[in-house]
Amino acid sequence: MDSQTRKKNIRARLKRGDLKKLSEELDMSYSYLSQAFSPGSKFTFTDELARKVEKKMDWPVGALEEGPEAHPSESINPMLIVANKLRSREFALFYRMKTIRAPYRVNTGYLAKTADIAILEDDFTTYALGKQSEDITNEQCVADLVLMMAMSGAKYGFLYSPSSGIDPAWQNAHRYFDEKRESRWFKNSSGKVVEIEESPDNVFEHVGI
Repeated sequence: MDSQTRKKNIRARLKRGDLKKLSEELDMSYSYLSQAFSPGSKFTFTDELARKVEKKMDWPVGALEEGPEAHPSESINPMLIVANKLRSREFALFYRMKTIRAPYRVNTGYLAKTADIAILEDDFTTYALGKQSEDITNEQCVADLVLMMAMSGAKYGFLYSPSSGIDPAWQNAHRYFDEKRESRWFKNSSGKVVEIEESPDNVFEHVGI
């Protein structure tokens, strides 16, 4: 397998703190490895080094040789995509002075996550990040959202189901029903993320989240 594929795979696998651990295990400098694994570097990621890395990180032999086909995309319900596009449009209508991105990639170092919706300030700092789930009580979803908030510095975060606020009996009425609310909001307060009872800016009335 070529060097570039190995670089891509190791960046996808490394989590926060892993590079420091790896540099110590291989007795190589952190800054050197950081540059070596960069896609633009001239460093050749050899077969020998790949095996050493896999062993030190307790990864299966050949883990860094796998091409994109070895990681098929998770099957996504097309209806969830459609629902998310509709929500993002409503956010854009409500927050006219902010920028809406759907989806939105959150990166820091070698860690990358994807939010389903991001609300950005005019200076492109993150106001809020949203994650769509058919089960908003799922604690892993909460953990992922909190992590993305920490990574991006987002002031707010929210989990929401595709049908939040929608009453099927009133599909033609452009309104949302509180008894059909299926969303949870979180706030980053002095570096601590806490769940809050109500959405900021009375968002639910306009977006149903």
